[in-house]
Formats: sequence, C-alpha cells, structure tokens
Amino acid sequence: MSKARRIVAVVQENPKEWIEKARSLTQRKLEVEIAKVNPRAALPDRTRVLTPDLVENRFIATKEEEELVKRVIDLESQRQSRAVTRQEAHIIMAKLYLKMHDPIEKAKRHLDRKNSALRQLC
Repeated sequence: MSKARRIVAVVQENPKEWIEKARSLTQRKLEVEIAKVNPRAALPDRTRVLTPDLVENRFIATKEEEELVKRVIDLESQRQSRAVTRQEAHIIMAKLYLKMHDPIEKAKRHLDRKNSALRQLC
C-alpha cells in the first residue's frame, strides 16, 4: 500500500513500468527513482499536528524560494534589531500578504479612506 501511494504522482507517465518498479524495488530505492522523475513527489507537503496548539509544516522549496525567505529574515532582523526566527518570518510574510490581498482587509481600508474623506468635509 505504501509503495502504491508513492507511485501515484508518477504512474500516469508509464503505468506498467512504475507498477513493476513498485513490485521489485525496495521502498527506499523506489523513492530514489520517483525523485529522479518528480523531485517534489518524493516528499509531499505535509502538516502534522504536534499538540492542540502546534502543527509542523513540511514542504519542498527551491533554492530561489529559500533565498527569498532568508532575505525576509535578514531584513526583519535588521528592522527589529534582533535575530528573527524562520517561524516569525513566515508569520510576518503571511500577515503582510493578507493585509495587502485579503478582500476583507481591502474593504476595511476602503471604508477607512471613505470615512476619513467624509470627516475632512465636515
């Protein structure tokens, strides 16, 4: 079953070949073969509950994506004059994204501007 789950990401390309590989290779060797064809399939995104308040997120990132996160960590560390953790950087990025793109936040900004303009007229 676990081997079948692993080949799902690549089996469409050549089903007979992948079924045979799943049958004959060890799980570790099968993972290596899958990674050759589709590196992201080797370790799928995952969220695991650790405690009622904590979850662990795991995902694959390119070197370019990692450099972007490091840049955010560096800039935020300079801004706060202390070392910022990767977790803090992700929170900052998420909050900034939502502030700029969340429809509810956009509506609040629009209302604030409208109210401000009305106050100036009065």
